[in-house]
Amino acid sequence: MTSDLPKTIWLVNDEENVRKAFAMMLAHDLSNIKLTQFEWSVQAWEALAKTKPDLLITADAMVQMRGKDIAEQLFARGDTFPVIVTSAWEGTKKWVDALAAKGMNIRLLQLPVQARDFWDATRLALGLPPRHKSSS
Repeated sequence: MTSDLPKTIWLVNDEENVRKAFAMMLAHDLSNIKLTQFEWSVQAWEALAKTKPDLLITADAMVQMRGKDIAEQLFARGDTFPVIVTSAWEGTKKWVDALAAKGMNIRLLQLPVQARDFWDATRLALGLPPRHKSSS
């Protein structure tokens, strides 16, 4: 049974154009979401002390607190909600894979990303069926 309550997605990215593009893609694909956007990772971290989203989508490279810092602290305190890390930097894969191997619900979405891959990653993280069926 699926809930009619909106899924909460938090989007953390200090690059305004990237954040806006992701927000538009989410709004286009998912009608029943409550999207909260954070430009500053420290503000997102402070909010995470009070409440939890159904999905956190965070950049890795940010001016204040990096995505790696957020993810490691979430893992250390035992949070279990899914995290998608977006990055164009190849080094991100190593630490994301290490946290996933320890049991964290985390995955990397390598940038640049096509809309269908972004939609499928967010749907998978939220436990929803993929938007596009693969052609195999």
